[in-house]
Amino acid sequence: ANKLVVLERGKGDARDYDIVPVGAVKGVSVVSAPEKSSRASFNTPNAEVLALREEKAVAARMEAAAKVGKGVSKEGQALFNALDKTVPCAWGDAGKIIVG
Repeated sequence: ANKLVVLERGKGDARDYDIVPVGAVKGVSVVSAPEKSSRASFNTPNAEVLALREEKAVAARMEAAAKVGKGVSKEGQALFNALDKTVPCAWGDAGKIIVG
């Protein structure tokens, strides 16, 4: 747990939820007073769906982090990024690019 679920209203009936770790919240402030006619009404988010969404987000972040070379020059990273768009690549030892 220790997560804050934030509801964002979209157009029409569309809704989106953001999941934020409670430790990342530095403060809360009221930007504007709610309209008198507005009432918060939304369905309780499905815990299984939220857990799956969190897993996918973590996996995507881990994959993105693996695409960043450690101790590699800007040019080396740019070369890797260009190659990775056409052929699957990974970083090997000592900044070597593994293609395929």
